[in-house]
Amino acid sequence: MTAILKKALGEGGAFIGDSHGEDNLYRVLSGLADGSFILRGAQSTPSAAVLDSFVTDKAINLLALSLKMGTTGTAGSATVAVKVDTVSVATATVANTEADGTVGGGTLAAPVAIAAGALVELEVTAIPTGGADLVTTARLGGVSTE
Repeated sequence: MTAILKKALGEGGAFIGDSHGEDNLYRVLSGLADGSFILRGAQSTPSAAVLDSFVTDKAINLLALSLKMGTTGTAGSATVAVKVDTVSVATATVANTEADGTVGGGTLAAPVAIAAGALVELEVTAIPTGGADLVTTARLGGVSTE
């Protein structure tokens, strides 16, 4: 069984290093250890909508929220929010005046606690005129391994 797992990890690129001197296997195992996971959403033509949602089965923390606009548009801003039980707890914004490909948001100054049984939503709440190729991620997890 160990040989099969090692082969599968190798085929998946788990042992390939990146430019930061950290290999993919470390990131995978670290994510498993701290229980973190990613909510993702993408729209080629952005519109206000819930992109992903779930109900928590245990208390977790919102750790980061990021937004990238391939084309920032001509007027207004793109904004995404993480909502907990319909209340916005974090937002990331990219204005139309920023360069195409700009990333907004990132790691939060302090984790946002989310109780067990809460509805968590990743939602596009504002869109720029002419904006395109929106990609957003929210990282959630428990205890940090750092």
